Amino acid sequence: MAVSISTGASTSISAAPVPHAPPAWTFEPGRESLLAIAVVVLSLTLSHLVQRVKTRRLIRKRNNYPVDTPSNALQSSRPEAPRLTLIRAVKARTSTLLYLYIIPSWLYAPETIADAIWTGVYCVMMLFCSIWQCPISGTILPPLTNLQAYAQTPIIFLLAVKNNPLSPLTGITYQKLNYLHRASARACIVFAWLHAVLWFLPVLCAGHLFRWYIIWGTVALLGFTGLWGTSVRSLRRRSFEFFLVTHILFSAAFILGAILHWPLQAYWIWPALAIWSLDRLIRLARLAYINRSHLRRGGALIKDCTIEIVSRDVLRVTVIRPGLKWKAGQHFFLSSPATGGSIHESHPFSISNLPSPSGSGSGDVIFLIRAHNGFTRRLLLSAPSQPSLLLEGPYGHSHPLSHYSSLLFISGGTGVTFTLSHFLSVLSAIRTGKGIARRVKLVWHVRHAEDISWITPILDEALAET
Repeated sequence: MAVSISTGASTSISAAPVPHAPPAWTFEPGRESLLAIAVVVLSLTLSHLVQRVKTRRLIRKRNNYPVDTPSNALQSSRPEAPRLTLIRAVKARTSTLLYLYIIPSWLYAPETIADAIWTGVYCVMMLFCSIWQCPISGTILPPLTNLQAYAQTPIIFLLAVKNNPLSPLTGITYQKLNYLHRASARACIVFAWLHAVLWFLPVLCAGHLFRWYIIWGTVALLGFTGLWGTSVRSLRRRSFEFFLVTHILFSAAFILGAILHWPLQAYWIWPALAIWSLDRLIRLARLAYINRSHLRRGGALIKDCTIEIVSRDVLRVTVIRPGLKWKAGQHFFLSSPATGGSIHESHPFSISNLPSPSGSGSGDVIFLIRAHNGFTRRLLLSAPSQPSLLLEGPYGHSHPLSHYSSLLFISGGTGVTFTLSHFLSVLSAIRTGKGIARRVKLVWHVRHAEDISWITPILDEALAET
């Protein structure tokens, strides 16, 4: 028994057709989606360029002041307009509200108001791109939702990789681009489930429930649903290794199912695989280059790092890589096959210090790491044997702070790694005449007074150079 859905005498389509070549108009939703995203990226790029120009002009202007100029003289003598003060107050309060957690952490998302807004706006934008130039009918909506889900795939992968071209263009780090990664992934799962729900009854009535294209579509849908389910915030924090492994396995199921479900739409999948493969090649090449002295000896244990237990569960890890450069606020990925992990299992850690100003230093990269579970716990337990570590990076952007006259850095525990590197960067800028800061304070909250020993060697070296 075949069931047809028809909205008029001139429009009729079988309810459960085997996928065939799509009509020309079905290519529009994906193209329109990419065009909309390109417009957003272009806007962010222009905004980033304008901000960089303004910052450089401000630095040049303030550097023209004599060194002994009081801090208050560096500020504009004209009082700030009440309207501008009100706008800034509203902006600050809005930012605070946007990042309130509105849903329990054991649910994936949206987790904050900002997350909800990003997801909602993105889904509406993609839905608009799907229908605004396409005929609307009960038979058209199911394939449209499927096509839009396919179109999200390369976007999801592009926003997930570490080496994406959007970060240098927009000035937004790959960590912050994860907002859009999550939004596009949620849009994809919404469209995929809409497609499945809209087709379920016609497929069931037509007796196509166990056709191969339906089976592979189910594999893709369940694979992507598994991705969503295992991305719970609490799960990521408690067992990152489990999250990583399941992410890879469910991604493979989704990719395979999507290709075999509708091979004619696989042209959306191949770019996603190309993006992921290129990112892996870049990361492996960077890993090999940075650790070339270690890898050249076939993985034998080399005295190229020092792991110190500075408190009950805190490690100070020093990795020696002569000539390596990085900036304040950046981070490296650490991996250690010697502790039972894989070369592909790497974890990000912020850098506590800065490279030698002259470039002739030992190339010490220092991390402060608190041991939890998984990799960090294995690292703590293997500290007496001093295992070798592999570095990959650096990643992230540095925040220019040298044009501020007063700076206050506040952190707690091992969070000092991020603020300490910026603190040292400001001191370096003052020493070389590139900074105008007159007051710089580092406030660090620790549980015990002796915890100051975590950063004492780093501070001693920095103050000796000042």
